[in-house]
Amino acid sequence: MTRIHRLPGRTSKVDSPEQREKRRLREALWTIYLAGHDVSPQRLPGALHPIPLQDAVEVVSRYEDDRSVGRAIVVLRQLFNAAGGSFTGFINRASEASAAAEQADFDEAAGNLAKPLGVDPELLKILMKRILLPTPLGLKCLYGECVGRNAGSPDSTLLVSTIEMDEELDDEKVAFLDPRRWPDSSDLFLEMVPVIDEQGTYKEKELKDANGNDLKHGDPFNDELFYELAEVGPQRVENILKISQTKHRSSNRLDEFCLNYRLYNNLSYSIGPFEFAGIMRQNSGKFVAKRNISVANRSAGAARSGIVITKTVSYGPLTPMNAWAGIRFADVFNCIAPVALCLWVHDLARIVPCGDKAPASTG
Repeated sequence: MTRIHRLPGRTSKVDSPEQREKRRLREALWTIYLAGHDVSPQRLPGALHPIPLQDAVEVVSRYEDDRSVGRAIVVLRQLFNAAGGSFTGFINRASEASAAAEQADFDEAAGNLAKPLGVDPELLKILMKRILLPTPLGLKCLYGECVGRNAGSPDSTLLVSTIEMDEELDDEKVAFLDPRRWPDSSDLFLEMVPVIDEQGTYKEKELKDANGNDLKHGDPFNDELFYELAEVGPQRVENILKISQTKHRSSNRLDEFCLNYRLYNNLSYSIGPFEFAGIMRQNSGKFVAKRNISVANRSAGAARSGIVITKTVSYGPLTPMNAWAGIRFADVFNCIAPVALCLWVHDLARIVPCGDKAPASTG
């Protein structure tokens, strides 16, 4: 078995041309989420400052893949927040403006949004048309996030998000939610490996069922340790997580899949050029995937499923180095945690096999 802290070979994956392009996209999303959450760059160290909003909107509007529609939804929502406008109002007006959505004119809406933001309205029209054409009802996957301070713990941030799927919940779909599949399905997770703890040295292991066979993706397990290497915007984290997952069935159909996780050990945390150890104090949450989730405006009799995600994070000053050059980094991290969690949900949504393009199976 191999010790996996500082996993050999990760540099080639992180620094590939494709990964650099995706990092540029996350940099743009980071900028847009900072604007949407009204986080002043003056409160952040220079390494965390956003790029110009015009550049960020251009990167997102020009970047096309199988998640372009979902990305445009969350980006426009943040831009409307930054401009003090109503994203819901825009959707309602645009969808009712014309029976043939492709004929809708976005000039006025894009101009009104572009002026307070100082960005090119033509870029905004690309995003607007992306989510409304050919029909506002044709979206395969919608998700929204609710991020705020945890009332019970002011220094922690709580995220609640719902991802909707147009398809029935089944074993094949929840297999994508197994943590071993996350690096195959998301740009966020670079490594997610089952491990054992040998007195602080973490070594890879295989998950087995009761008969000693390899555990299938999505099958239940309890309190297993996983090494996590993840990158969100300018942040990178190495954790050991303790994870459990369960399934509930009735009448030979899958009704619910639940995955719970909590922080076992924060190995390292870096943001920009700064690296810390042990600064993350809390990282816990769960995914609950259910059949026939209740959603607004669901067609009668339509088979729909959904995933509700909750996650709580907090940071604490555990070493003298966490206050460097007059900067209390724990306070900075807690300040920008809502932004990071929105980026986390954005990337996590890639795991969900909604629409026509699910992540490729790896067995």
